[in-house]
Amino acid sequence: MSKEFETTDLYLASAITIFSDIQVSFGIVNSKVLFVFPSGPELYKAIDKYNHGAPINVMDYAQRFKRLRAEILMMKNSISKGQK
Repeated sequence: MSKEFETTDLYLASAITIFSDIQVSFGIVNSKVLFVFPSGPELYKAIDKYNHGAPINVMDYAQRFKRLRAEILMMKNSISKGQK
């Protein structure tokens, strides 16, 4: 059983980081950036909240979304520079 949860879903990753205190890390597979979270009850509670439409502060969500998006764009940029 994997001890990590991986997703490419920026919306889900943003919500997980707001609904929990879990720190996101990043992985790269086939030139795609993955959001990686340690598995556990807190993660699954956050995913459940997201899937069931729990209220979320739109300002916090937008800021988290933009920050994570900037990080994946920087990672993709560094990947493309490494392939040249």
